[in-house]
Amino acid sequence: MHGKLAGGDLPLEACAAESTFSFQLDFESLSAAELGLLLTALGLGEPPLWPKLGGGKPACLGTVELQNISLSAYSGSEAYHDFDAAPQALALDPLLAAARSSGLLLNTQLGKLAEILRWPNEDRECPDQTY
Repeated sequence: MHGKLAGGDLPLEACAAESTFSFQLDFESLSAAELGLLLTALGLGEPPLWPKLGGGKPACLGTVELQNISLSAYSGSEAYHDFDAAPQALALDPLLAAARSSGLLLNTQLGKLAEILRWPNEDRECPDQTY
């Protein structure tokens, strides 16, 4: 969960706030709805989720926000038949819409999860004991 940063005398190694990272996510054989579900879980849908990464989560560290998303995918059969096949650009909104209309997203539960993972959340105190 998110909350006020924990204090204490245990040293924690963490990235500075506003750090920027680049990464690539590889997947195979996902439908548009399944890819939209994955993108929602990564915080790109509505309501927004704020995922956490790393070992400092109990101390309220690790909140991430994905920005400047670029999506591309290979057609399975095209990539199989053509060694030089180029990936096709994908638009984010149709994938998120496919996830919403597919029944894969449960709106009530998603809303509750978004409330639990809301950020910033200064109402919650993070534990300050040794983890």
